[in-house]
Amino acid sequence: MNGVKLRHCLRPDDLDLSRVPRLQLQNLKDTIVGFLDSDDFLQEIGILKDVVPSSRISKIWSRILDAPSRIEIGDVKLNNDGREIGHLGQ
Repeated sequence: MNGVKLRHCLRPDDLDLSRVPRLQLQNLKDTIVGFLDSDDFLQEIGILKDVVPSSRISKIWSRILDAPSRIEIGDVKLNNDGREIGHLGQ
């Protein structure tokens, strides 16, 4: 998904994965993400499963079919069944 911008819901600017400390990246795992179109309308949701900053890859479980313009990382952590298991601040 080259060209797709990544943003956290609590930050106004786009995330540069190469500048986020590894510990913070590990903490982002299992958070809910939203796939947004060019008008910032939600297309689909997913669960962030892994981030590999060296190759600029984010592995996300989702059923989305079309490439989004932006992926927004939420604050809620989910298990594979979609049940809430916590928040990033915990």
